[in-house]
Amino acid sequence: MKKIGAVLFLAVPSLFAAAAAPPFKPPCKVPFAAISTKEPIDAKCGMSGATKNPPALAAQDTAKNNFCAKGSPAVLTFDVYPDLQAAAEKVLGGAKYKPPVSRTKLRNLYTWKGKKIGEGTLVSIVGYAEAAHYSDVSSGESVNCELTSDPDNDVHIPIVPKAGEDECQSVTAEISPHFRPAAWTPSDVNKPGVPMRFTGQLMFDAEHKPCRGTKAENPKRQSVWEIHPVYAIDVCTAENPEQCVADSEKVWMPLDQWLSAKTKS
Repeated sequence: MKKIGAVLFLAVPSLFAAAAAPPFKPPCKVPFAAISTKEPIDAKCGMSGATKNPPALAAQDTAKNNFCAKGSPAVLTFDVYPDLQAAAEKVLGGAKYKPPVSRTKLRNLYTWKGKKIGEGTLVSIVGYAEAAHYSDVSSGESVNCELTSDPDNDVHIPIVPKAGEDECQSVTAEISPHFRPAAWTPSDVNKPGVPMRFTGQLMFDAEHKPCRGTKAENPKRQSVWEIHPVYAIDVCTAENPEQCVADSEKVWMPLDQWLSAKTKS
């Protein structure tokens, strides 16, 4: 009996170990490595999110955790996002799309300024952060292994072309909790009140729908193409907002440096 009990005692922990999520290990260095911080979620939630995810959701969550997009960012404007939405709906079979098991059709599906773009493309956009906040903190989200609390969830950033504009005109950026820099909190993202530049991977979040006509979805956005995850956040230092051009590096300062300068002044 003692031997049987010992076998059971050893076997039960191994079952729990098999069910545990693997640690988060992207196949590249995160783009913001110089200011990254190690977070508890990094040890308990892997690249494909919750272990119980069905294949389609695991594929989408893996896409959300892509920190490895390379090259020069394609500078997008707000008016391209409805066309990107239409292109995605075309390849996914219409407006009642769901997360696909294969994400291949979402890559390189649209031509922008002579360049093929789609999921996995490095992009940037200039706009105003409109009420950035932690998302899904009460129920959790599959990509973050359904963990709750602020440190374990994304920072949701509605980016609008003009301060105060309706969020149905917004583009969404999501800051992952993995290795999140200390300066990338909602309160710090909301502080500048001037044009900001968000850079990261273009990703289609097929669990959501955009605003259509008078129907406002929650969360509001004009397209479910997101900058997800965010790779860099910069603040415009020009006195005239019209000078806040995405590819004019002289007018941009990383958010963490901008906050540090403000503290010293």
